Amino acid sequence: IDSHQSTDGPLFLYLAHQAVHYPDEVPSEYLSKYKDYKNWTGKRKMYAAMLTAVDESVKNVTLALKDKGMWNDTIIIATTDNGGPTAVCMVQGSSNGYRRGGKCTVWEGGTTGDAFLSGPAVESLYDMESEVYTDLFHAVDWLPTLATMTGSTPEGKPLDGVSHQERLQGKSQSSPPREELFVGYAQFNNMWYGPAVRWRSWKLLQGKSGGPESRTHFPKGSPAPASGGIWNATYSLFNLDSDPEERHDVSRDYPMIVDIMRKKLALYQESYVPPIQPTDPSCPYNGIENTTEFGPTYIPWCDGALEI
Repeated sequence: IDSHQSTDGPLFLYLAHQAVHYPDEVPSEYLSKYKDYKNWTGKRKMYAAMLTAVDESVKNVTLALKDKGMWNDTIIIATTDNGGPTAVCMVQGSSNGYRRGGKCTVWEGGTTGDAFLSGPAVESLYDMESEVYTDLFHAVDWLPTLATMTGSTPEGKPLDGVSHQERLQGKSQSSPPREELFVGYAQFNNMWYGPAVRWRSWKLLQGKSGGPESRTHFPKGSPAPASGGIWNATYSLFNLDSDPEERHDVSRDYPMIVDIMRKKLALYQESYVPPIQPTDPSCPYNGIENTTEFGPTYIPWCDGALEI
């Protein structure tokens, strides 16, 4: 920010904090702010303290933008890549609210994250009012949305995402910018769950479970990612408008919806590329490394990577 000049054009700043991700640690001055919260668990206090440190970091960025005279033209986006790990996957003091499940599942608590779009330019330049945006939005939609907001034209391959700018501005459209998305798979304890797909208010889950919801019971999945959309698989259907907690399987009541969405899964399967397994001999993964300076840490593990 300090080195940016107005003649350089717009500034895009991407800031990805390690917090509030595992490992759970924070300087003591942040943790002490929550010592009197008697009804909170230690994990909840630690999570809040890490988030407080992140808040302070964001504050420092906003102050730097103000000092540089750039604040009034700024858009801020805060988002996440998954829900909180509330049952498995290095459990923290996070909460996914009413959403079922958490990280390492294809339940909504694991795949849906909250975000906010803010900053002075949101209202002054784009005429967006404060509201809760309820349309389906995928992470890949941020790029085309920001591109249209800033008058940019992305180069390279065609984009997977769609722009939501007009919808965010409250302009009337015959249909939402996005009506479906491939939720994909989740993996935990050598078991795969899913795939799942969203279409309008519906969510179709292939398999008998979306993943573990407790620290002691791990539902059976498949040893490898299941082929999506096969006709003889088990499917569960949820209407997220009326059942946001995914508690009522209505697949028997809406067989036509199941068939439509099953075919969508089969279509995604045609271009599906399986993930590289941790057992890939060209890139063996040894887990968390106990580094000299930082203790237990995730570091690059492919051939040629060195401790930093």
